[in-house]
Amino acid sequence: MPNLKPCPFCGEKHDVVIRFSKFELPLHKAGTYYSVGITCRKCWVSVHGRDMWQEEDAYNDAVEAWNRRAVDKPLNSAAMGTWAPP
Repeated sequence: MPNLKPCPFCGEKHDVVIRFSKFELPLHKAGTYYSVGITCRKCWVSVHGRDMWQEEDAYNDAVEAWNRRAVDKPLNSAAMGTWAPP
């Protein structure tokens, strides 16, 4: 299983919540699918992976979405420098 990077907004490393949801489909569409969400408990930003038929695939998709970012630094004011509106 892949490791989680720190929160992309506040940089929190250890205080995240991973939520697993299991959905049973009606009989005419027999099957079960899984949904996984990851939330930072410091700044409450969250990411949800795509719904998948396998639990491990759903987890890996959510972790991939959480770990994907344009820059490796958190987007808090310390990382962005000082900014003031014009």
